[in-house]
This record gives sequence, C-alpha cells and structure tokens, in this order.
Amino acid sequence: MKRAFIVLSLIVMCSTHLFGQNSAQIVGIVRSASGSLLQNAVVSITSSDTITVIDYTNTDANGHFIFSLKNLNEGGLLIKVQLLGFKKQIQLLNPNQYAYTFTLHEETIQLRDVVVVANTPRIKSNGDTTSFKVSDYSTKSDRTIGDVLKKIPGITVEDNGVIKFNGKTVKMLYLDGDDLLDDKYNIGTRTIPSNVVNQIQVLENHQAIAAFKNKIFSEDVDINLTFKENAKLKIFGEGQVGGGISNQYNVEGNAISLKRKYKAINEVKLNNTGDLLSDDIQSLNERETQRNRGYTPHPSQVNIGTAYTPLLDPTRYLFNNSGLLNSANLWKTKSGVQIKSKVYYQYDIIRQRYNNQTSIYVPSDTINYRETQNSRNKIQNLYGDLVVQINQPDYYLNNVTNFKHYNEGDAANAAINFSPLLQSRNSTFNEVSNELKLIKAKSGRNITEINSFIVYRNSPEQLLIDSLSYPTLFSGLFSLRNISQAVNIPTFYTNENLVKHFVKGDFAQSYKLGANTKIQSFNSTLQADENSIKVDATNGVNALRWAQLRIFFEPGYQWKSNNWKFSAKLPVAFQHISSDNHARQLNDDFLFNPDLSFRYDPSSGLAARLSYQRNADVGNILESFDGVVLNNYRSVSQNTGLVSKNDINNIGASLNYKNPEKILYANLLINYLLTNTNSLFFKGIDQNLSVIQRIPFNNTSRQLLSSFNLSKYISQFNLTINGSISYQTGQVNQFVNSKIFPFLSQQLVVGLKINGTITGTMHYYYTTSYTENTNRPVDNDAFAGNSFSAKGLNNLFKCDWEINNYLIFAGTISSQYNKNTSALDANYFFLDTSIRYNINQLKSFIELQGSNLLNVKEYKTTALVGNSLSSYSYPLRGVAVLIKYTFLF
Repeated sequence: MKRAFIVLSLIVMCSTHLFGQNSAQIVGIVRSASGSLLQNAVVSITSSDTITVIDYTNTDANGHFIFSLKNLNEGGLLIKVQLLGFKKQIQLLNPNQYAYTFTLHEETIQLRDVVVVANTPRIKSNGDTTSFKVSDYSTKSDRTIGDVLKKIPGITVEDNGVIKFNGKTVKMLYLDGDDLLDDKYNIGTRTIPSNVVNQIQVLENHQAIAAFKNKIFSEDVDINLTFKENAKLKIFGEGQVGGGISNQYNVEGNAISLKRKYKAINEVKLNNTGDLLSDDIQSLNERETQRNRGYTPHPSQVNIGTAYTPLLDPTRYLFNNSGLLNSANLWKTKSGVQIKSKVYYQYDIIRQRYNNQTSIYVPSDTINYRETQNSRNKIQNLYGDLVVQINQPDYYLNNVTNFKHYNEGDAANAAINFSPLLQSRNSTFNEVSNELKLIKAKSGRNITEINSFIVYRNSPEQLLIDSLSYPTLFSGLFSLRNISQAVNIPTFYTNENLVKHFVKGDFAQSYKLGANTKIQSFNSTLQADENSIKVDATNGVNALRWAQLRIFFEPGYQWKSNNWKFSAKLPVAFQHISSDNHARQLNDDFLFNPDLSFRYDPSSGLAARLSYQRNADVGNILESFDGVVLNNYRSVSQNTGLVSKNDINNIGASLNYKNPEKILYANLLINYLLTNTNSLFFKGIDQNLSVIQRIPFNNTSRQLLSSFNLSKYISQFNLTINGSISYQTGQVNQFVNSKIFPFLSQQLVVGLKINGTITGTMHYYYTTSYTENTNRPVDNDAFAGNSFSAKGLNNLFKCDWEINNYLIFAGTISSQYNKNTSALDANYFFLDTSIRYNINQLKSFIELQGSNLLNVKEYKTTALVGNSLSSYSYPLRGVAVLIKYTFLF
C-alpha cells in the first residue's frame, strides 16, 4: 500500500509539471496512530480561517484522497482531516507540495447534553465556478429548488423567476450539464424537488459551445444543478389534489427523469386559486435572443382598456381558471447527438373587475375620466419545438424548429364616464421558425460559423365596440353602432450570416458577413354601422406593403491577458427600405453600431467593467401606415409622412466584489442612456379621445440608472442578508395639445431581505422595500398641477416551524403602506398561514392553507406615468381556505 501511494504521488507530480501549476492534483493518505488505514475520513481544503470550504472529499477504502485544484499558487489554504473518534488535523497547503500524509490520534468522546449549532454553509470556489451545497440551505418546508435558490448568498430571484448572481442575469439552467429547458428554466426551478439536488453550481464566464472553449471567451452566467445518485436511477415525481371553500381547486402532477441518457420534466397543473401559470413557460432571456436574431415581433395593436397590474400577489385579486400541460424531454445518443423537444399547452380564463379614475395634466388644464370594467379574458397558448444538437470540440450543430400559436380573447362590460359600453377583442398570432447554428473548428485555431434564422408570423386582430360616438373619425356621424377595428400584420423575416474566427494566443478576431430581410404588410379597416348601414371611417383603411433589406459586415476582436479582457464589435450595415406608399421619404442609410467592453475579471475580489453600445436604427412599418387605427375605446394612432431615425447611446460601468471565504458579494451598476430621434409623439387629448401622431422634431431624452446590491452570510446569527438600492431618473419631451414641454421622472427603491434560522427547527424570511416615484414638468407654470408623487412601503415576514418530524407550521404577515399626491392613501395588512402533516410511511403529506385571514375585500392603488395619474380599485378574494393532499413516487 505504501508503494502504491509513492507511485501515485510521482504520477501526480509529473502531471502537475506537464500541465502547469495553476491546476494541480493533490493526493494524500490518512492513517491512525497504530498504522491502520482510515476510510471515510472527511478531507477538505479550506480558507485560512477554515470558514470557506474550497473543496472536499472522503478517503477511500485504502485511506487515499485526491483533489484537482486550480490556482494553487495563491497560497493561504489549509487541508483539514476529520473523522469521528479522532482528533482533527490541519496542514498548510504548500504550493510546491502535492502529496500529504496524515496520522490521526484517537480521541475519547464523552456523552453529555449537546447543543447543536448549525455549521457554516460550505462554499466551494474553483476558478469561475462557485458551488453551494443544497443541504446547507434547505429546510423541510422547501418543496422545490426554486425555494432554496432564494436563500443562497449572492443569488436573487425576481418575481417573474429571473435569477441573478451578484447583479448578473443567469442565462441558462443546466441539469447535470444538460440544457433541457433553454431559457424557460422556471419549468425546472418550480418543479424539481430540492431534496434530490446535491449542489448548485454558478458558472461565470461560461462558454457552453465546446468548439469555442479556451478560444472565444464568454461573459455568460449560468447555473448547473448536480443531483444525488439515487435521483438518477429512476423516474420520480409527485401528485397533488386540493380543494377549498368557494369551490376552489388545485391539481398538480409531474414526472421527472434525471438519467444520464434521458432527462425529462412532464407536468400538468390546474387551479382557480389565482395562480397564473404563464410564468412557468416564460422565456427569461427573450430580449437577448431577439437582439441576436435582429428580429422583434410587433406588439398587439388593439386592447379593451387601460387596466393596470397592481403590485400585489395575483392570488389575492385574480379570479381565474388556469391549466398547463407541459412536456420537456432530452435524449442523448451514443454518437453524442442530443435531441430535445418542448411541447406545452396553457390556458387562462381570467375574470377581473376594477374601477379607474385618471387625471391627465395638460397645459393650463386637467382632463379627467372614469372607467369601470367587468372583463373576461381567455388565453390559449400552444408551443412546440424540436432541437437537434451536437456539441463537440471540433464540431457544433444546433437546429431549432418551433411552432407557436397564441390566442387572446376579451369581453368587457364597461362604464366610461358613467356611459355603458360593451366591447370585445380577439388577437391571434401563428408563428413558424427555424434557427440553425453550425460551427466547424478546423485544425489549429481557425473556426467557421454559419447562422440562419427564418420566421413567418401572421397576426389577425379585431376590436368590437357596441356603440360610441366618434364624429372626428366618421365624418361628423354621432350615432354609431358595432364599431369594428381589424388589423393584420403578416411578417416574413430571414437573417443569414457567415462568420470566420481566427485565434492566436490571447487574441481572437472574427469577421461576420450577412444580410437580413423583412417583408411585411399592414392591413387594417375601421368600420361602423350608422342606421344599419356599414360605413368606413375617414382614412380608416390601410393596405401598406413594406420591405427592408439590411446587408452588414461585423469585425469583432477579443483580447485577454490574465484577468484583463477586452472585446469590440464594429458592425457596419447598409439598409434599404421600399414601400408602396410613395408619399414616404425612404432613403438608403448606413448604420454603425459599435459594442465595446473592457473588463478586469479576477476569480475573486474586486472586478470592474466599462462598456459602450450604440443602437442606430431607421424606420419600421408601425410608423409608416397613413390610415387611422382605433387602439382602444379612447385611443387612436395615426402617422404622418415621416420615417423615424433613432440613435441610442448606452454607457455602462460596474463594480463586482466577490469573496467566497467571507461569503460576501456586492455589485454597483451605473448606466447612462442618451437617445436622439428625429420625431416626437403628438398627443391630442380631450375627455373622450386621445389621438397619437408622430411629428418632426429634433428630440433628445436622457436616462440614468444606478443600483447597488450587497449579499452577506453572517455565521454568528446563521442568516443571509441582502440589501439593495436603486435610483433612476430621466427627462423626456412630451407634446400635448399643441405644446412641447420636458418632463422629469425619478424612482428610488430601497430593499432589504433577511433569511435565517432561529433554532434548528425554526426558520424565518423577512423582506421590506420602500419605493418612491416622482414625475414633474420642468416648467411648472405651464400646468394645472405641479409634481406628482407616489410612495409605498411593503413588508413581509414569514416563519416556518418544524414542530417534529411530522408537523410543519408556517405563517406569513404582509403589509403595504401607500401615500401619493392624489390623497389616495391606502394601507393594507394580510395574514396567511398553513400547517403540514407528513405521512412518512406513505411518502405523502396533507397541507391546510389559509390566506387573507383578515378578510380584506378591496385594494386601492395608483399608477403614475408621465403626466397621467390613475387611481384603481380592485375587489379581492377575501378569506380562502384550501386543503391539499400530496403524494410522492
């Protein structure tokens, strides 16, 4: 055995010198004082204060251990060996030593009353990978891995599910290295049980394409979940059925596979408890995906009103029937090919009632209107894709074919300024697309990349209003019925490009050549019945054909030296727009949109980044149709003969501090945006109608955004604290009722989150946030009102108590305090509770939930946008009691 250890040590030392000392193999052997080999001793590499665990393992049957450690030359690390019944032993990790021997001496253990103190969570930091042991943060009340992610130092989870690590948005969630979900990772965080996950690994600067690895650096931040071995052996899942007062129901079921060759998450959800399921399937990285493709789908052109989404849990104010059927599957073949498929069908039927009073402050006047709506909204969302992927060091293929069908229908019984109104809307879009990325890494470090994206989208919409007076739109006619606005914008878009990469040492250069084409039509009609005769609105028909061709050439450069990194993209594009509207002044344009960044990026300590991006663009079809479009009962849009030109300049700076040894993370972000356009929206507003047009004007707007976030684990109190502060301000020009004036908006948000443990069985979570919004005209004398402000303070305290192995109690107290210039000051207090009984023999549990136990029946809030101040009131669900039975398999 001694001879085997010597041979192993020699092999390790030779391999270390061959492959560099920054990545070294550390081996060792653990014996007792009597000379016997010790199995299952815990060997860990720690920081100098032994708080942060860099890596850890157990000795094998022969007492051996082995580590693969990066950055060995940094020094200041320790090797610690522990085994029950023996005194622990610590040695200094020497950068020039690769083999260690430990001799442990027996220790007598006296049994006495023991106070169990929670251990400091283990954090394993290795280069750009930071690993968190899930068992150090999870409790029995955590059902999914999403519950645990919210407790991890440095990680924040936003309300829509977006994950951030130290201020950087997480792009993908990998399952044992496999990308099953793309950017729809809410499916995983809200479904995968926390007790099957071993580690949460944060991958900074992650290069997911093997052909680019160690050649083209990346700034992506991803998360990889590693799983316990027993979770990889068979399909597992859970089923849940629940019911409560007021005919409430909740049904869920899922089946999960985490096998090496086959991963899947299949689920079904049904409820009428206000839990909308659209967030589960939301694309959380959609903006970046659209920017890379050069394609953003146009928004819906019609709606039924001006509803505002309150800053309140939807389960309190939404009355719904929702369902989701989702299937995500990944197969891996022996040849290295991955085949993935995601298919889902989601529906929501939402009933909502609200009252709204809006004041629009215009020069020397104030326009007021009231709105009451009782609406029914039905959404059907069908999606399917098929992905074929090969990810090898010399070859990469990723082909995605998908189909989307989305339909949204509304019907509303409304009263506008006390006049009854019936209206309905139907919006549909169907989309088929294919995206291909092909990469070939030839001998040496030259790489060829081909990208192709093709999409066709059809989007018919219709708005119907039973009766309303629009004399300005229908040649002075007043008695109108069955007003109908129909719109359809069929779109075909393709983006094809070829990229050549050349890598030499620490310098990489790339040259992209390609073209994209967009072909669209804008078809719309505005009609009404007058004395049973169908009449067209004045200038109410659009039939515009539009084509845009852009040819581009993009040089790109990357350089890195140790922790310094520089990247530059210098795209130049020629754009040609053609239209059958000859009144348009359509010119050919050359566009230059540089993207520069300079970073100092060590694996720990202080990192810094400076960046500059320019986004210059010309025209789109939504700014080019001439006829009027009735967007809703009180808003009309119409264009003049102007094609807009926009020039957006974004300067950013950030500081990120990371110290895994002290479990401390902090980041400071600052962005300044300067936008220049050749046009300005003109709004003509009265008591009944708002007409929006674009007029020529040299328009400049400015915006400053800043934020600071701090996350720290405090071992003395066994808690994680997250603090944040953000401030943004901007100045824009508005043109209202023939007067141009600048408007200044400001927002301040201060937040604090604390997650900790009082005892081994009692855990708590506290969050508070203060928000202040202020909008004011720069020229106060021109307005009937001066500045408009809204302030809010939200608090939430939640406590979980594991009474014993069978019983868990949870209680939540939340409050809102709102104050604003409209004198609508509203304060709310909510109490929710639940109790869970585990039936361990049957692998199941019963849970009784009670929400809004104080029976709050109405919620009032305000919305502040520019020179418009709206006050809303919503009916709430009142007391809700639900009992659920959940079984595991």
